[in-house]
Amino acid sequence: MEADGFWITPHQVFSGVDLARLSQLILEEISARGTSFADEIDKPHLADERLLEFLLDPKVLDLVAAVCGPDVVLGSSHLFAKRPIVGKATPWHNDTAYLHRFLDAPERTVAVWISVDGSWPDNGCLRIIPGSHRLPAAGAHVAVEDPDRFVLSRYLPDINDAMAVDVVLPPGHVSLHHPSVLHSARPNRSNRPRTGLVGRFLPADVKVFEPLPEGHRLWLARGRSHGQNDYQTRPPTDREQRAQG
Repeated sequence: MEADGFWITPHQVFSGVDLARLSQLILEEISARGTSFADEIDKPHLADERLLEFLLDPKVLDLVAAVCGPDVVLGSSHLFAKRPIVGKATPWHNDTAYLHRFLDAPERTVAVWISVDGSWPDNGCLRIIPGSHRLPAAGAHVAVEDPDRFVLSRYLPDINDAMAVDVVLPPGHVSLHHPSVLHSARPNRSNRPRTGLVGRFLPADVKVFEPLPEGHRLWLARGRSHGQNDYQTRPPTDREQRAQG
C-alpha cells in the first residue's frame, strides 16, 4: 500500500453468511430513510451500532493495524449504495481535503472498503491513480457544476486520469486506501447495485479536534488510548456474544 496508496485483499474476508447479514442491515438503513436516500449515507454506524460487528471485525482490524499500528480508533464510516441504472458518479477527490478540518494528522488515517455485493467497472467501482498520494497537493477542491450527477459536492478539477485503475472487489473482499490518494467512481449503469461499507480508521495518538459533531462518537477499536481523545470501548459483537453464551 505504501507504493500505490491502496491495497486489495487477495482473498475473501467476509463469508456469504456474513454478507447476507450485512446486506439485511443495509437494507434496513436504506428503508428507514425512504425517498431521502440517494446512494450514500454518512456515519451509518452511529444510527445502527450493529454495523460495528463488521467495522470492528478482528479480520478488518488486523488489516488496519498493519497500517496504523496496534492502537486503532474507528473515527467514522460511510455507506455507499449505488443503485442500478441511476447510481451517481463520484468525482475525483482525496479524503485528506475533508479530514484536515477534524484531525491533526489526517495523512495517517486509512479507509477500509468492504464490498457487499461486488464492485466492478460496469456498476461504478472505485478508481484510483496509483502513487498519487506521494505527489504534491493537487490543488483546491471546487464545487461541482452539476450536483445532481455526483455523490460529492466538491471535487478536484483537471485531473489526468490516464493512469487510473479500477479497484475490482468481488463480494466479501476488502480494499484499503490512503487518504491522499486520488480516487473517483463512474456512475452505476448496470442492472446490479454496488454497495460498500467504509470504515475510516486512525492511530490512537492522532488528535480529533473538538467539539465533535453532535452525536458523534469515537471507538477505541483495538489497543490502548494515548490520552488524545475520549472513546467508546469496543462492544462485543453478536458472534462473540453467542460464543460466550
